[in-house]
Amino acid sequence: MTTETSAATGRGAEHGPSTKSSPGADPPTTSGPGAEHDPPTTSGPGAEHGPSTPSGPSGRRPAASARPFSLFLGLSFRADRSGAWTTLLLFTFRPLATVLFALGLAGMLAALLDRDVATAVALACGACAALVVQLALSKTALAVSARMVDRTGRLVDQEIQQLLHGTRTVEHFHDPELLDRLELVRAERPRLTEGADVTGLIAGTLLRLGSTVVVAALATGWLLLVPAASVLSYACTLRAERARQRGREAAAEADRLRAEYFVLGTDPDHRDELRLTEGLAFTLARHRAHAREAERARARGARTAFAWSALGVLVMTGAYGTGIAFLTRSLRDGSTSVATGLAALLLLSSVTVLTGALIRYVSALSDSLRVTWLLLGVRAVLEERAAPMARPSTGEPGIRLRDVTFRYPGGRAPALSSVDLDLRPGRVYALVGANGSGKSTLVQVLAGLLPPTEGTVTGGPGIDPRHGGGASIVSQDYARFEFALADSVALGSDRATAEDRARAHRDSGLGELLDRGRLSQDTRLGRSFPDGTELSGGQWQRIAVCRGLLPDGATLLMFDEPTSAVDPLAEDQLLSHLASWSRRSARAHDGVAVVVTHRLSLVKEVDEVILLDRGRVVAVAPHEELLEHPLYQGLYGAQQRAYTPGSAGSTAVPVGAGTPVQAGTRARATQENEESR
Repeated sequence: MTTETSAATGRGAEHGPSTKSSPGADPPTTSGPGAEHDPPTTSGPGAEHGPSTPSGPSGRRPAASARPFSLFLGLSFRADRSGAWTTLLLFTFRPLATVLFALGLAGMLAALLDRDVATAVALACGACAALVVQLALSKTALAVSARMVDRTGRLVDQEIQQLLHGTRTVEHFHDPELLDRLELVRAERPRLTEGADVTGLIAGTLLRLGSTVVVAALATGWLLLVPAASVLSYACTLRAERARQRGREAAAEADRLRAEYFVLGTDPDHRDELRLTEGLAFTLARHRAHAREAERARARGARTAFAWSALGVLVMTGAYGTGIAFLTRSLRDGSTSVATGLAALLLLSSVTVLTGALIRYVSALSDSLRVTWLLLGVRAVLEERAAPMARPSTGEPGIRLRDVTFRYPGGRAPALSSVDLDLRPGRVYALVGANGSGKSTLVQVLAGLLPPTEGTVTGGPGIDPRHGGGASIVSQDYARFEFALADSVALGSDRATAEDRARAHRDSGLGELLDRGRLSQDTRLGRSFPDGTELSGGQWQRIAVCRGLLPDGATLLMFDEPTSAVDPLAEDQLLSHLASWSRRSARAHDGVAVVVTHRLSLVKEVDEVILLDRGRVVAVAPHEELLEHPLYQGLYGAQQRAYTPGSAGSTAVPVGAGTPVQAGTRARATQENEESR
């Protein structure tokens, strides 16, 4: 006979939507990414990293009202309601056609043995009709399911992005444990697209398996050993999949670090330094070490899983053989009719396939629910941080910091320590200090991107990323948005006027490139486009500066090394433009402007200089007064000597010109926990 089984949905996360096999397919295996199959247990209160799985990181479990299955199935209906209903109903009731085909075929054979040709022909026609219906429903279900899975995938991708960027701060990007949890969600997000798909497959398989059990029991009770043994086999499979999942979770951090070293070794931005140093050998060694660590963790899980899988196969084989033997005896002594025996044999031939399919589908559902639990945990943390947090107001413009301390998650020492600072409205400040003194961290705290671990920040607009906020920031880790140039600058905002855009183009130096015809508003940037234009680091940074200058009316202007990738000849001019524009904007809107720069020639153009040392503000004063401070004298004197022709260690760069500085790359969260920025 022809059997029917849909291929399991327990596919690897990287392979996208599954394919369901046509009738006559081989029995599905129980391989594929496994999962924790039991509901996650509460590991205790306190941690902010969301729900835990039994083998995952500990953390706070979401409220009981957050039901993972409801969320999982609901994603399919939200993405494609009609497709989800059609998939669910077709996958549930389609297997009945296969049962009717088997019963009709068995009755036809029994009628032929009794020489009842008319009945045999009628039953044969009925069996053929059932088979045609089953084939038609299979093709329809596959097409509708594929469309639904694709739409659900788009919805899941959008929701994950909205979660990540819907918070009021960016502290979650510095949390290694949360990043590892998020990496699992991101890698296995295709499992979240299978709600109606896998639910219908499980329901349909159970319906067909139940019909098979009833008919087999009518033939001989000994055949009930097969479904009983399938329960034990399923338990073994759960153990096997659990062992595989523990191996994957143990390898998650090593996999993430391996991927980061691969990016370092293949990114064209790093090619020169890797070629001219021993960096390539270093990154290869680190990549190899993390790959081996991940492989060992997965191998331990795979060995344990193999032992449990083998035990399950032995149990199933013994039960199947015993049931067939007793069915044969019942047919010989006449206690079972030929029609019942034939129907039992036909349906029993698919019991192993159905059992394997059910295990695979349930495993896929368990995997999906595990990822859903992880998503619920990430969502709980990020939604808690997404609530708008209004800074206390002093009733006057400006920003005040009192005893502010910030420590990165897991950091040994605070990046900022007991900072007291008053930023008065209408003034421009330069933030200076040695590398690692905490300048970038202070910028992010002022902008509201990082909440203080201790202390208070009062006044200022802060940032609520869902509503924009009254702050503008240009970071040294500027983003390269590979859109059309106009879109890369505006990022979807239509609030800027033509005058605002012209001013931003002029003051950022981007206007010069536009005037020369090297770029236009419609120029598509980067390698994402077949005809995309690749820019230099300095040109990308000019676009980032232009983006920061575009908002009109911002009351907090932050520039963190805004010229780090700009060539020396243009740096002074750009810094002068920034200082002038910042002063005008700050005074026009009672705002505050803060510029972090390695070019101390800028300090003569600002109102006051903030001197930072090892996370502490040691002085705030105009440049002339700060020259009496020993630490500031050392910083300023060292740069003066470096830029003066003929001085020791100087280069052939005119006085007043800037120095090119390699654009900083975004530090990994694990490294940020070890050292202050």
